[in-house]
Formats: sequence, C-alpha cells, structure tokens
Amino acid sequence: MKSIVNTIKDLEIPKSGLWISEAEFGFKNIKEYCQNLEIESSVLEVGCGSGILLSMFSEEFCHLNFEGIEPYSEIDKNLLAV
Repeated sequence: MKSIVNTIKDLEIPKSGLWISEAEFGFKNIKEYCQNLEIESSVLEVGCGSGILLSMFSEEFCHLNFEGIEPYSEIDKNLLAV
C-alpha cells in the first residue's frame, strides 16, 4: 500500500510540501500517545485540514479508530477524497 505522504507528493498539489511537513511534525510529537492507547481506542482530530496527519496515524496504528473534522470551510473538498 502506498503511503498518503507519497500519494500527495506524486500529485504535486500546491502547498502540499508545507502540509506534509506540518503532518510529519505532528506525527513525531503525538505518536507516543497513540502507542500507549488500548486496541480499538478512538481518536478524534479536530482541525484535521487536508487529513494527511490523520491518514498517517491510520496507516501506522491500524488497531485504533481515527476520525477527523475540519471546521474551516475553505479546504478543497476534492483533496479530502485522496
């Protein structure tokens, strides 16, 4: 399976480099908390933007349930379907 980061890079979406950098920063700083959660725990990301970080966590921690909401409406809805 191709990772979400590689998929986004291949699509050459404007500003995606910044989005990926932000997601990698968040992943690095939050993954320890996810490592300590019980199997089937639920995690909500509020302000998930393009969903890259959420996808990274879903790929890495497939035994957890991830959901995300983005209250800011200017995110291109087509990008969220990637």
